[in-house]
Amino acid sequence: MRRLLYSLIPVIAAAVWSCEYQSPDYSAFADIDPRGWLYGDTVVLRPGLPDSISSGRLAVTLRHTDAYDFSNLWVEITVPYADTVQVDTLDIRLADVYGRWYGRGVGVSYLTADTLPGRYTITTADSINIRHIMRVDTLTEIEQIGLIFIPE
Repeated sequence: MRRLLYSLIPVIAAAVWSCEYQSPDYSAFADIDPRGWLYGDTVVLRPGLPDSISSGRLAVTLRHTDAYDFSNLWVEITVPYADTVQVDTLDIRLADVYGRWYGRGVGVSYLTADTLPGRYTITTADSINIRHIMRVDTLTEIEQIGLIFIPE
C-alpha cells in the first residue's frame, strides 16, 4: 500500500502543476474615458512579448456596452516597423444586420476580438497606437480596447 502511495505522488504533483500553469499573457489593455473616446485621442499600448524582438499576429479586443450606437468600429493601428511605421485600418464588426451583438458578455457589456491581417515584428520598446476613425467626434459606450500578441 505504501509503495502505491509513493508511486502516485509524481502523478498527483504533475496534475496539480498542470492546473496551476497558465500560458503567458502577451496582451495590453486601456480603459476608455467614460465621457467618450475623442476622435483625436490615440490609445498607446505595449503588449508583453515572449522575447525582446518577436514576430506574430495582433488581435484587437474591444469591450462595449449594449448602448453603443453603431454595428461596427473602424480603428487605425500604427505599428513601428524598422525605421518606418506600418499603418493598418480594421473594421471591427460588432453586430449583425438585426442588431444582435457578436461579442460575448455579461449584463450590458460585450467583448469582441478581431485579428489583423498579416504578420508583425515588434520589440519590447515599441508602442502600438490605436485611434478610432469613425465619422463622429466622440464615441460613447466604448469601455476598453486592447491588443493581444499571438507569437508564431
